Formats: sequence, structure tokens, C-alpha cells
Amino acid sequence: MAYQPKSYRKFLATSVTAAMVATVAAPVIPSVSADTSFSDVASNHWAADAINYLVEKGAIEGYPNGTFQPNASITRAEAAKILAITLGLNVDESANTNFSDASSHWASSYIAALQSQAPGVIDGYTDGTFRPNRTITRQEMAKMIVTAYDLQENEAAEVDFTDNTGWGAEYITTLASLGIVEGVRAGQFQPNGNVTRAQTPVFVHRAEVPEVRIPVPGGETPVEFAITSVEALTEEGRFAEVTFSVPANSNITRNDVNVTNARTGERIGIQEVDLSNDRRVLTVTFFENDIDRPILERGETYRFAVTHGGETYTYNFERPQYAEARVIDVDNEEGKLLIDSETTSTSNERYHVSNLNLEVADADIDLEYVLGRDIRVWYNTEDEVVNIEVKDETVHYDAVEVNGDEIELLDLDDEFDFSDDAIVRINGDRADVEDLDEYYDYAKVVLDGSGDVVYVNAYNWADYVVVDEIDGTEVFGYDGYIDVDLEDYIIVKDGETISIDDIEQNDVVFFNDDPENDDEGYAEVFTRTVSGEITGIFEDKFEVDGKLYDYAGDREWEVRYIDEDGDVEVLGTGSDASDVIERFQDAGDVTVFLDRDGNLVFVAGELGELNRNRLGSLLLDEVVGYSQATRDRLEVSVLSQNGEANVYDVRLDSLDEIIVDGEAYDGEDLELIDANAAGGASGIRVEGGAQIVDFSEVGQRGQLIRVHLDNNDNVTKFEFYTDGFDGDGFVEFSGVFEIEKDNFFNGKRIQNSAVVFDTTDHDWNDDKSISTGDVEVSTWAEYKEETSADEIHEALVYYNDRDNVTYLVIVDSDVDSEDADTPALIRSVLRNTDGEIVRFDAYIDGTRQTFNVDEIADSNITGLSGQLSRGDAVYFAQNNNGLVTEIVTADTARVSNITSVSTANRTITGTGGTYELVSDGYVLDNTGSNVEEKRLSDLRNLDSNEEVLVILDYDEDGDNTRFAKFFVIVDAGTTGNDDDEETVSGATVTAVSATSIRVQLEDNTSRTLPLADNVFVDDTVAGESGFVARADIQNGLNTDDVIDYELDEASNTVTSITIKQKAAVELSVTNAVIAGDDSIEVTYSASTVFQDNITSVRVNGTALASSAYDFNTAGGTTTLEIDESVTTASGDYVVTIVADGFKNSTVTQVVDATPPTAASSNAVVLTDADDDDDLTEDDQITLTFSEELSSTSQSDIETFLESLPELGTTATAQFDPDGTSVVITLGTTPTIAFGDTITIDAADVVDVVGNTATADVVFTLPASFN
Repeated sequence: MAYQPKSYRKFLATSVTAAMVATVAAPVIPSVSADTSFSDVASNHWAADAINYLVEKGAIEGYPNGTFQPNASITRAEAAKILAITLGLNVDESANTNFSDASSHWASSYIAALQSQAPGVIDGYTDGTFRPNRTITRQEMAKMIVTAYDLQENEAAEVDFTDNTGWGAEYITTLASLGIVEGVRAGQFQPNGNVTRAQTPVFVHRAEVPEVRIPVPGGETPVEFAITSVEALTEEGRFAEVTFSVPANSNITRNDVNVTNARTGERIGIQEVDLSNDRRVLTVTFFENDIDRPILERGETYRFAVTHGGETYTYNFERPQYAEARVIDVDNEEGKLLIDSETTSTSNERYHVSNLNLEVADADIDLEYVLGRDIRVWYNTEDEVVNIEVKDETVHYDAVEVNGDEIELLDLDDEFDFSDDAIVRINGDRADVEDLDEYYDYAKVVLDGSGDVVYVNAYNWADYVVVDEIDGTEVFGYDGYIDVDLEDYIIVKDGETISIDDIEQNDVVFFNDDPENDDEGYAEVFTRTVSGEITGIFEDKFEVDGKLYDYAGDREWEVRYIDEDGDVEVLGTGSDASDVIERFQDAGDVTVFLDRDGNLVFVAGELGELNRNRLGSLLLDEVVGYSQATRDRLEVSVLSQNGEANVYDVRLDSLDEIIVDGEAYDGEDLELIDANAAGGASGIRVEGGAQIVDFSEVGQRGQLIRVHLDNNDNVTKFEFYTDGFDGDGFVEFSGVFEIEKDNFFNGKRIQNSAVVFDTTDHDWNDDKSISTGDVEVSTWAEYKEETSADEIHEALVYYNDRDNVTYLVIVDSDVDSEDADTPALIRSVLRNTDGEIVRFDAYIDGTRQTFNVDEIADSNITGLSGQLSRGDAVYFAQNNNGLVTEIVTADTARVSNITSVSTANRTITGTGGTYELVSDGYVLDNTGSNVEEKRLSDLRNLDSNEEVLVILDYDEDGDNTRFAKFFVIVDAGTTGNDDDEETVSGATVTAVSATSIRVQLEDNTSRTLPLADNVFVDDTVAGESGFVARADIQNGLNTDDVIDYELDEASNTVTSITIKQKAAVELSVTNAVIAGDDSIEVTYSASTVFQDNITSVRVNGTALASSAYDFNTAGGTTTLEIDESVTTASGDYVVTIVADGFKNSTVTQVVDATPPTAASSNAVVLTDADDDDDLTEDDQITLTFSEELSSTSQSDIETFLESLPELGTTATAQFDPDGTSVVITLGTTPTIAFGDTITIDAADVVDVVGNTATADVVFTLPASFN
């Protein structure tokens, strides 16, 4: 079947466009012009059409006095409503936003919808507020529109706003390039101006309807004038709407329009035509019909002809037929639905049909959703659906019980009667009510207007699976206990069709029997869980969260659980089940999975985690058994699946058990075989009995055992597996397993959760123990993602009793590379600390390129003596990931004393023979600091000390002795790989200019280095490389970058730079913030490479959880917001951003938790202006606070002081520029006296970061002038 995408939801709405509604409504023209709606918006207003567009959507309204007020501003709340509605979001009227100042606002539900369904369109502020009543600027609206509609800039367009320099520049440019905005006047956008109620609809209208956008210079090729659609506006067809591709450039009259019946040729009389304001829609009004049939009949085709600009444009309009009916059956495979009007809600028999089959070509129509529902449907003469509207009905999805003429919905806990003409579908087949059995696991139940059941689509399930992973169309449960191939299944969730890709881990999929022949299976994704503590355990049930659950459920399928070993088991009944539930209770909370009837199907909890104390462990060396003081002991060296290496030395009789192939033996009953103080034990046996463990079979390095630990990490059990055991065991695999294609090792299926020990780096030819550095531990999913190998050739495969691979020990893998057949001229080589080649630069097809290498040693390069270096000619091969996996030396020759160069034949002749350059070959000059491409004719003018190195083209059979891939000019007598360059590592850049760089070396010496004309730059952090002109080096290399460089000794110029680490990014913060109130905001400008490479954010050296910080980028500036919970006390907070490939970027944020008060000394200073020793007019009182106050606080305090009558009627108060002291100049007849107090309300005393005084601030005047 073809699975439907989620976009089918657009057909679920209960309304359609005005034109569609009008086809079954009263005969009126549905569009309403603005001038008839709003007294202040004329029909020719520049935004009239856009305003109508949003009004019809219900996104914007006028005012009670009949005006629209187009020049008024838009608030953030109004913008939230407009965007939530126009984006078609699901607005839950009962939902409230979590913004503190908007939770009870009228727009709260719209803001909440944007937060949850369209994050980033309109954000809140860092203080947790939304500020719903704040007006929005034009650049803010630009950002919202670009984000909401995911618009991309048309880079070919010419956009030139002289004032577009703010943070929203990129958003404004995008809108202008697409013809959505054009500015308020020539060359000006006014980004900081408020967006108006007229401009906002235009923003949205042009964003949603590209046809109404304005032309942009340099933009796309103009669309030619044409008729794009015709729509009948009323049922009788008296009004029709003709839409054009572009606005008409002249008026269109009634004489310019001709409409005829395409079948009969009958001409339809036109009364008048009306061209819309935007000149893109022509409304045609026909003369009224005096006979009882529509003017434009359904099922007929009409030819519309419009003459415009001297040309006649035609359009054949087939008016779709229309019916109101119920979908009584569907065929998902064929894409068809069967409709019948017997149970429809409409009484208009004009629209009734009987058992009509319709073809659905639109993949967006979900057949499972419309099945059983009452619909309005438009279809053409080929019985193809044109459009569907689903009527509003009550639909339930539930488990059901049928009792005669009643049906009980078990989860809903309600009963309903069947209607007289109820339609029934059972397990995909049409049936009658009488055919219904007593119980169904799943049913879609549709109720009519009377509340009776009018349609039932019922299924019984065969089984279920709790999803662990998905591979193609196969769904696997945990431990591989259940798997089902859903390729031929219809899959539904909440009554809607979904695809396999929509299924997620831990979903529960219920399904019926495997489909046979061409039938389709049916499956439902239904995941209902209850989590909590087990509060009661009884004989046949247990209690979670106050609800009882039967061990066996109430259906035929098994109730399952995940045990301590990660295995899925059947819960069972009685004491077996209660024992399991008790273990769950001891481990902690559980999660129970339920079906639609509330029956238990699955239990998961702490037992379901792969037991932290039961670890699959790779033997790094042979198990050693020895005796010490008459006690048998085992020494076991392992690398566990958690990546930890341990050597366990334990007494045999101290172990609880030794487990072999699932059978347990008490440690006290066991003894070693042939043990002595030096070791030598060959195995373990029951005392005086049979051998149970043979170390030569199951105790060798590279094999796997399980180690059981107690909570103190003491060994309690060792678990061994023998080769080929039917239960848990292992098999030796030898062959070819293709990693990307195969799923089975010798019949054992591997899944993503299997643990992998990759030991391919270990040298299995020596007798040494396995080094932990030679083992990579991962899951199978991680291994497939990270490995460079294509095939596994040898492995130990450990499996469970369901033949699922649990552990895989890879001994040998290989890269299925192509032959080493790519010729190259080596430029430079990088090696790891082991001397293996990990990267080289080479000339390929005339260009210098960089290649990563799979750690190849020089000794493994066929034909190479010494080390691979500059000037060597090689062939190499890559795997599918582009990693070089093989290098061999190329076949070469030397030609000196060239006597003939033929550009026609592409040959050269000289001492050494004649060679021909292949058609895609190149001539290179390797005599200078850089390799340069040359012409073949340049070989005629070689210097006497130059000759040609011939690199022969690859030939699989090795027979090529003539045809060359490269002719390389080299110095005569050289080997071609003479290294005349100095390579320096770990230099720190201290200065960059257009001609040179200055570096500090690791020995702290400094050098100024001239740059070659073109420098090869390999930016390992950004993942980019290539030649850069000397003057452009400063654009990509920064002070404090760490580099390796190559210096050509002959020219003393830098020819190659490798950027190993980039400089730290400059960070900035606000002056100070309040402890526990303000968040830290760190701003910076950095490349996307820096942002993408961030690995952690640290405060005072401690890495923060990702939930404690967030990044926001706008206008090229990024803001790191750190949650205020981090800043709980005063002090300096060192913020560090750690990014791979960059030096740590650090800044210090001062956090102030101290509220302001009066200064500790000299808080009050008196100044005697007239030396009369009394407090009189013009004398001054200076009050000093403990710290600088905010400007608002200063203003409030000045106003308060000037209002105090005791200071005189004309008193003035003025803060000093430092904001800490206020000077009061006494006014006329002051009454304040020495020793009096001035008290300032605590709420008015606020410092610059927002700390408010904790008590009123009291200033006491001294007893005399200071």
C-alpha cells in the first residue's frame, strides 16, 4: 500500500474556501469588498485585498464603530493571533501560555499555540515575559514572517535599502527579494517604525500567495498572462470567478469575455463583469435562468475565453459534480472509496448517490480517516475526487462489546444503540450488525446526529509488539521476542493513516494476522502507559497508582515483561507472576502498557534495563586457574561492555555460582582441574564429578563471558557459553558479512542494540594479551555509523535463545575498496604518533586535494622504500566513505633531453623513450615552491637542469608502458621527492598582514614569515581546504590561531598552512546582574563553525546541563542565556564556551546580590551657603548612597525630595553624574532642622542592576554644619 503523509490533515477541517461553501449555499457572491465592511478602507485602498484576505480567515477584525484603523499599530498579542490562525495552528482555547505576564491575557491561547507548534516565530524576553501589549516594529514583523513561512532569499534579486543596517537586515532583505515588501519610500524600509494594521495583512497575504507579490528587479522571469482557474461561486452557477496568472494591465469589459458549453456550443449570456482591485480576479455574472436548471451545470465543461491586450486566452472549466454521502468502504491499495447517501445527514436528494465508487488520486486524502464519515465530495466526469469536506460528527476509537442492538465502548464506558441502517465492517470486510461478535479489540464508531451508531469498523488483534527498533518495513520488539513485517499493513494512529517512519521506539503496535494473497493487514499504534510505584501485590493482580491490573490481562495474547538480563519473558500467573512483580517492586517504579480496554499487555521498569551488574565481558587473556593455600582461585582479565577493564582474582568457593549454558552450579561445590600454585588448571568440575568448564574452549582471549557483580562491585558469578549451544551460546563466523546489507551471522540476527567488541586492531598472530587500546566497544548501530569497514570476515557471535545476537566480537574486517587506480602526485603527508599516514595532500586531475587515510604504515605501501613524501607518484583507493584504504607506488619513467613535443599527438620524446599524455592528463611543474599546471608545449623550453617525471596511467593488467596521466617537470637528478621545505608544527599566530604572518613557536621564539603568492590552506576545524591568494590570507587566519606551516627554503615563503586550532571568540556581558533573578547573557559574533562545534558551557569550571542555557542568534549576533538558577550568590562568574577546534572562550560576569542603602560614612553632608550657621534657603544637603542607583530611581528620589515641604517650597534635588549622591538645595522658608531625618521609601531605592533596598533608607542630619 502507499502510506499517506501527515499533510492529509488539511482535509480534516470542517470548512473549505468561500467558493466551495457557496456551491451548496444561497445564491450570493461570497466575497465582501473592504469598502462595504470598514468605513475607513475604500475599495481602492492599497491594502484592501490583503485586509479582506485576513478578515475572511478570521485572523483580524475591525472595530465596533465600523472602522478598521489601517494606520494603527499592531501589538505582539495581535500578531500572535494573526500568525496562529494564518499558519493553521491548533489553537486550544483552554491552553495558557507560560509567560508570566500573558497567562491570563486574551491572546494566551494563541501565544501557547505558537510556542508549542511554531517555536521561534515570536519569542519571549529573557525575564520570562512576553509583553503582549507592546507594539511591533517592521523589522520584527519581517523576522516573524520569514521564520513562520521558512522563506529563503532570492539572491538574484536587487535589494537596496539604505537604512537596512539593523539586526533584522537579513529578514528584510529576504522579504524584499521575494517581492513581499517594498519599503515606505524609495530606498527606505524604516525597520524601526511600527508596523501598521494595513501593512501586516500585506506581509501575510504576499507571503502566502506568491501570485500577488510585487516584481523585483533581477528577480525571476515574469509570468505570462494566462487564465489559471475558473470557479463557480453559487449552486445555480450564475456567478463565476476567473483568476489570472498576473494582474491584467488594462480593463476587461463584458464584450471581452465569451463563455460557451464545450459540448453543445451553447453560448451563456453575460450580464456584467467586475475586475478585482489587484486586477487578478474577474467576477463574471450571467443573466438569470428562467428554467429549472443551473446556468453552469455540474458535469459539463465550459469554454471561458477572455480577450486581453489583443490576445484571446481560453480555459476549459469542467464543473465538478457534487454529492453528500457516507464513505461506506475504502480500497487503500487501489486508492478508491465507496460512498452512499442512505445514512447521510442531508435531506436534499439532489445531492444523493447510491453505491458510487470514486477514485482518489490525491495522496493527501486519508482514506482511513474519511472511512465511515459523512462527507461532501466534488468529483469529475471520470469519477475522480476533486475535493472532500468532512462533516462534523462524533467519532470514537475504542475496544467494544456488542450486546444485541447495543454496543458498549469500554474505555469510554458508555453504551449506544445501533441506527436502523447502521453499516458494519469487520476485519476489513463488509458485514451486517448481526455478524458482529461479542468483543473487538479496536473499533471506529461513528455516531449520527441522534447519538446512534451509524458506522462500525471493527478489528481483533492477533498480537502486539512494544517497539525497540525498525529495520525497513520490519518492526522488532525488545530482545527480538516479537517482530512483524508491516509492508502490507494499513497502519493507523488516532484513526489516521501513518507510515512506518512515524512509528517510534516504545510505541505499542497491535496487529491482526499476517495478510495473505493480495489482502492488506491492519495495525494500530496505541500507546497507553501508567507509571508509578507498585503499592500492592495480590494473588492474581497487582496495584499501580491506585489501579489493579490482572497478571494475565483479559485477552488471549501474552502479558510480557523485560527481565534483569534484558530478555523479554511471559509474566505468567499465580506465584510465578507475583514473584516477578515483587522483583519489580524492589527495583523501583514500573511502567505498565495497556490496550484500549485497559488490560495489561507489558511491564517495564528497572529490571528492564540491561543489568548494570551483569556485564558482557571480553577476555583480554586466558582464564587462569591456580591454587593458593589449598584454595582454588580464578584470575580473569576482561574488558566489559561499559568500556571498563578489570582483573578479577577470586576464590572459586566464594562465588555464588558458575553458570554454563544457562545451568547454574554452586561455587562451593566446584573445584579446579589440575591446578597448582603456578596455574595450569585446565577447567572446572563439580567436586569429584564431571567437568563443566573447559578453559581451552571457553576461557581463551577474545572470547566472551558474563561477569555478575554485587552492589559493591564484588564478583558473584561467572557465566560461560559453549559453541553451538541451542540456548544462549556462540558460533564462530567465517565468511563475508556485508555490513550495510546483511542482518544474519550463521542464522543469528543482529539488531542495533547488540554490543560490539571490535578487536581488529589486535595482532592475533602473536601470543600477547589483548590491549584495551586495540578494542572499540560500541553498539551495533554505533559501529555501523562509525566504521570504515565494509565487510566482516571473522567474528565470534553470541546469541540468546531467540537467535538474536547479543554480543559480537569482530576479529577480522575489511574495506571493500575499489582497486588502487587513482594516480596522484603527493604534496604533503601527515602522520599520527605511531608514524602511520592519516592524511595527505596530492594533485589529482590538476588540482590539489586533501584525503583522509585509514592509518596506513609506510611499510604497507607496495613498492615504497623509505617514507612517503612530497613528489612521490602513487595510485590509491578509497572506500565508500572517501577514506583512503590502499596506496601503492605508481609506475613511472624519466625523460630528459627532450627532442620532440607533439601537441597534436600529445607525445614527448627524449632520453628515456616516447610517452603519450592521455586526454584527461595534466602537465605539472614541481620545481618551485608550489606545483603549477603547465601546457604541453612548455616542455619544449625546459632548462638544462630539468627533466620530466612520467606518471603512467593506471592499468589493471600492468601492461601500460606508454600512456601517462601526468608529465611532471622536476629538477634533473632528483628522485622527485626531495623535500626542500621546512615543516613547523604548533605555531601560534600573533599577527597577520596582506603579505606575511608572524608566529610564536613552541619554544617561545617569534618569526615573521613572508607568504607565497598562493598558499594552500587546510582549515581542519571548518573542514575546508584549497589555495588562497596571499592578500586574502588575513580573511581566514586570525591572531591566536594555532597552525602548522610549510616554508619553502629556496624562496623563504610559506607555501602551506594547516589551521589546527582557532582562536577563542571574544565574549561580552552586561555590567552586572542580580543574583538568582537575572540570567547571565553573553553576546558574541562568531561563525557557524564555532556554533556548530560547541560541546559545553561551563561556569566557574563546572559544565552546565543543557537545560540551564540556550542560544539565540539574530542579525549576526549570538546571545548565550544562562539560567538565573546558576547565579545564586554575589561574586564573579567565569563563563567558558568550549568548542571543538577552538581555544576556550571566556568572560567574567559580575553578579551583584547586595541591595543599596545609605553610605557607611559621610552619608549626609551639610553645606552652609550664607555662613549664618542656620539651615536656610540655598543651603545644601548631600545624601550619599552605598552604590550607584538606576536612572529611574534617581528621578523618583529627586521628585520625592522636591515635594517635601520641610525642604522649602522651591527646593531642588539633583544627583551627581556618578549616580550615588543627591544634592538638595533648600528652598524658601525651609523648616528642616539639625538632627532631623529624611526617609526615602525602599521601593524607590534601586541600584543599576535592579537590586531594591530591603528597608526604607533613613538619613539623619548632623547637629551642625560639617
